[in-house]
Amino acid sequence: HLRRKMRFRSLIAAKTRGLFVPQLARICGYGRLRPSRRNSTRGWFRCTDGASAIEFAIVLPIFLLIVVGIIVYGVYLGAAHSVAQLAADSARASIAGLSDPERSSLARAHVAANAGAYPLLRTGSVSVDAGPAAWDSNEFRVVVRFDAAQLPIWMFSRLLPMPDKIIERTSTIKRGGY
Repeated sequence: HLRRKMRFRSLIAAKTRGLFVPQLARICGYGRLRPSRRNSTRGWFRCTDGASAIEFAIVLPIFLLIVVGIIVYGVYLGAAHSVAQLAADSARASIAGLSDPERSSLARAHVAANAGAYPLLRTGSVSVDAGPAAWDSNEFRVVVRFDAAQLPIWMFSRLLPMPDKIIERTSTIKRGGY
């Protein structure tokens, strides 16, 4: 602050001496738009007028891309978690069945009844495949698939690398006993 007062006083003194405007700017240190010929590179690095605007223009698009990426992947991972939870719940609901067809119908009924309770899932986009596991006859397997193409995150597919549009989660449960 003290330097500005001194520059202002020298500006007033220069006016009384009849100096021209470029000389006044040189005395006060203002108006340095181009470097001097003697120190051409040093002048450019010393002048910081507009540096904040340039830094902001460089950093803002990168920052916005990171924020949008966090939101997009947050929505996608929320939908994937909902599908996994729905698959696990429908596998637990299928335990009550006595035969494989009854277990399959219980799993499908559970998904149909509860898919609308998850905010990111739509009932029409969810499909269920339930049946005995191929590798072990004592296990029952429920596969829930969700077509995530209706989520609003796909409008950013040109900006961000996106995961698969079909979210598939599997849950396996033992058929009674240990």
